Amino acid sequence: MSIADDYIADEYSLQSLTIQPCVKYTDDEIALGTATGFLVNYKNINFLVTNRHVLSGIDTNTGNVIHKQGAVPNLLRIFHHCNPDLTITGYGAWTLRFEDLIDDNEKPCWFSHPQWNCTRDMDYYWEKNIDIAVLPLLDTDNVGFHYVNQFHNGSS
Repeated sequence: MSIADDYIADEYSLQSLTIQPCVKYTDDEIALGTATGFLVNYKNINFLVTNRHVLSGIDTNTGNVIHKQGAVPNLLRIFHHCNPDLTITGYGAWTLRFEDLIDDNEKPCWFSHPQWNCTRDMDYYWEKNIDIAVLPLLDTDNVGFHYVNQFHNGSS
């Protein structure tokens, strides 16, 4: 029996990715936590979808910084699946990639729910519990993509 016979994966388990928001100072990275996300492809752009508080470091309900020492993430570690063509079994191997969360102008590289960009009062967002963000992916060499199909209704 080979490892390929032992590895069982379905389309749904392959879609979930482990991510770690980090603070990067010079050459050191400090992980601030662990979360999950999934991939979608929209207009030929690969996006990671996750919670807004993961990328911002800000609690959606209180507006406070989440980390005890006040650290806010500026880098994201993403544990992607390797491109299946590059592995012995086709699945089961991971490749670590990094994405900036803040650009050179101190602006987020990610996008929030569109209503976060309107002129409503913060209480509106807390009341609606809007906590979603997308990050366009740039560091994708040798990554195997397993997208969530946003148009699939779950029926066979």
